[in-house]
Amino acid sequence: MRRVELFFVFLVEYCFIDGLSGLNWKQDDGFNPEEHENYKLLPPRNSCGTNGPSQTENVKILGGYETQLGEIPWIAQYGVITNGTFGGIGGASLISERYVLIAAHCVRDRFAEPYVRLGEWNTTEDPDSQGDLHAPPVQDIKIAEIIPHKDYHSLKNDIALIRLETTATLGFFVQPVCLPYGAAMSKDFTSEDTLAAGWGITNSSKPFPLPTILQAIKLTVADAAKCTEAYSNILIEVNYNDGQICVGGEEGKDACSGDSGGPLLWRGSFEPDIITVRTYLLGLISHGADEHLCAKKGFPGVYTRTNFFMKWILDHMRA
Repeated sequence: MRRVELFFVFLVEYCFIDGLSGLNWKQDDGFNPEEHENYKLLPPRNSCGTNGPSQTENVKILGGYETQLGEIPWIAQYGVITNGTFGGIGGASLISERYVLIAAHCVRDRFAEPYVRLGEWNTTEDPDSQGDLHAPPVQDIKIAEIIPHKDYHSLKNDIALIRLETTATLGFFVQPVCLPYGAAMSKDFTSEDTLAAGWGITNSSKPFPLPTILQAIKLTVADAAKCTEAYSNILIEVNYNDGQICVGGEEGKDACSGDSGGPLLWRGSFEPDIITVRTYLLGLISHGADEHLCAKKGFPGVYTRTNFFMKWILDHMRA
């Protein structure tokens, strides 16, 4: 049987990608995040979304690569600490020194004392080092509050906000990602290149051991109509629900069961007069058709689209 190598974003069984529900390009019409009173709680645009080392093409999996230390400094993990050992449950993204975004289905099972881990890269080392780069120890921060979307049901409105008990210590290896604003609120990202990341299975026929170094995969935003049609052909109903985006659909390339909630990233600029490009959180890894359809040609994954939920995010932040 042909060996298929693919990128599965995977941590543990608690947070997995479920069946497809729906997608749409409709925006939260007329909302301008910059006019919201809580917009000031987000980092200034000159201090978010700044990558560490440039991406390399050190390909270890089909369509994916092994990241460098500090390359994706906003990636976070939601999990618990048992007998001094951190166990990851889902991926997440740091959006400010006090808040993290995650998929709601990753936090539906509540734990007595959950944590967010920041600054992770190599899961077998702490602190991390790569060549002349030396990172500080990881930050395991207790969670003060988990706020799932009040209308989260099954796979719709699959987004939650996590407030940290104490502020994160920011630096080269721990930084917030930028959130959409301006032209991003109405932009159609079809055919745009994106990046998903996590510590995931690199070989479907031999899922363990998991890679110890953070992996990433480049994926293209799929056409919404084609995505809907593909799933309808296998008798899975797709309704045009708000706030979702289809990404991928190439053979052997996907983010799949496991580390959902993690980031879907887009790098560029929404201000044509400003050349500086930054990394924006385009979406959260949410779900697919089912775990057996990951990385199958013509079946993109479905992600929660952050630009649609910007008002909800800002409404639920506080100083």
